[in-house]
Amino acid sequence: MAAQPEREGVRILRTTPANGWWAAYAVRREGDGPKIEQERISSFALCEDAKGDRFVSGVREGGELCVVRDDFVGHFSSKNRWKIRAAAERFVRARAQERGEII
Repeated sequence: MAAQPEREGVRILRTTPANGWWAAYAVRREGDGPKIEQERISSFALCEDAKGDRFVSGVREGGELCVVRDDFVGHFSSKNRWKIRAAAERFVRARAQERGEII
């Protein structure tokens, strides 16, 4: 899974509440694989960047978009929480391969 590039000139077109949803981030730990950081998101935002590309992102506390964080893995609800571990592991392995590291 490739990291989302930082979006420039992003406009938020619409928001909707994200009750029960979280954002997950994979942080590499030495020897133990990925550590998953998670945080509640307050809403989802339909966004448009300067090129006209549209995307959806969770909105973190403080109004920041989740997808611009380099270690962003995905959004999940309490109903699909089990999927996030596999996604985080794939993310960390892909990043290590990009840097020529062996995990």
